[in-house]
Amino acid sequence: MKVSRIMKRATSEGSLFACGKGQIYTLEAIMAAFIILGAVFFMVESTPSPGTHAEDFSTLQLKKYADDILEILSMENPQKLKKFKDTGNHTSLLYECVEAGKNGDWRNFNENFSKIGLALENLSIVYKAEVFKFNEATKRFERIHCYGTCINAPDAVSSFRIVVVDGEVYEVRLTLWYV
Repeated sequence: MKVSRIMKRATSEGSLFACGKGQIYTLEAIMAAFIILGAVFFMVESTPSPGTHAEDFSTLQLKKYADDILEILSMENPQKLKKFKDTGNHTSLLYECVEAGKNGDWRNFNENFSKIGLALENLSIVYKAEVFKFNEATKRFERIHCYGTCINAPDAVSSFRIVVVDGEVYEVRLTLWYV
């Protein structure tokens, strides 16, 4: 008798299962769970990671310094650009230094990097500026000039620019490291 009353109640109009409301509540619960999981996943992915190591940051900083120094040295001089507009010659300081060095006069190159070295010294950075010439026979760059602390440091960072002077290819490489 008790069972039949329970069954009557479960199948009557007022029951959740009889009118289909139970399925909607189940779908709502599943959707809410997905929304909460999505929000948690978004928060976890958007929070910064435990940070970069100081070593990685200092390496990136040195690389940026080297890139910026060579970029500034390889910028064309607007006043000289008007003069050489039709000749196709470059007017950057880096080009002029390598061109003079090609003819055996590295004073301009050394003076410019000496001034840069004074600024880097204040940041506890040691540098090495090298010029390599491309050898057509061996298909390799060979060092022809070095200025600064001409040693190889294990934690050094390098940047380079290619300079073409009278059809000859040169690589100017700037290497930096902390003291």
